[in-house]
Amino acid sequence: MEASLLIRIEIALLCIILCYILYYIAYISLKSSRSLRRMLGVWTAKKVKEKKYSVKVQKSDDSSVKEHTKNKKKLSNSEKLKLQELLKKVKISLSKREFDTAKNTIIEGLTIDKFNIDLNLELANVYIEEEEYVKAEYIYKDLILVHSEDTVLLKKLWYVLSVQEKYPLAIEVYKKAHREEKNDEEILNMLSQLTYFVWDYLWAIKYSKKYLKIAPKSTDNMYILAKAYEKTNSKEAALDIYKELSKIIPYDMKINAKINALSE
Repeated sequence: MEASLLIRIEIALLCIILCYILYYIAYISLKSSRSLRRMLGVWTAKKVKEKKYSVKVQKSDDSSVKEHTKNKKKLSNSEKLKLQELLKKVKISLSKREFDTAKNTIIEGLTIDKFNIDLNLELANVYIEEEEYVKAEYIYKDLILVHSEDTVLLKKLWYVLSVQEKYPLAIEVYKKAHREEKNDEEILNMLSQLTYFVWDYLWAIKYSKKYLKIAPKSTDNMYILAKAYEKTNSKEAALDIYKELSKIIPYDMKINAKINALSE
């Protein structure tokens, strides 16, 4: 009788341990998946509903853009020196991770020049550190209204959009950046990965080919191009890319398997 009771207790404990292990595995998998999506890994894809997106940036109620372009006051030498001093204080506070102090200093500077790009960028950095990505997004959008051709700002906006997993909108931001900088490697690389990631294979083919003209030995982009050709039933084109890949990495089993499968 006692032996039977002990066996039951052992079985119950085993069940509890198994449940905990399954829960832990599920938790780690979910966390890893989210991290991978944020890094925009190209080996997995997430299907999304096809929609048309555009970068919508609203002017503020006080028409800040109009004020900036037409009525921006000329700063005195003392105001310029004050802004430089405040910007130095901001950087020191940020190096110490004193975010509240940095924000207070930034606000003091923005009362002198609310369109100061350096102070606004530092404020956006503070919000990113505090994971207030929506607030950083608004700052970048406001700055882009005034500095519409600044590709660095567009890249920063893309970053906060991607962290929020707003991938279709992030693609539109990068397309705008691509129109400004046709041969920027980083922009083309991200457009290649992003469009493939949201299953927009025709655009992925377009941007991968453009990127490979600049960096013809990029195995990541070659792989994206081959997979995109497969998804669009262009098997011969996909096979050609896989053969090129096999010359660069000849012992890759996945690539050799793809070649065999597409050659049949």
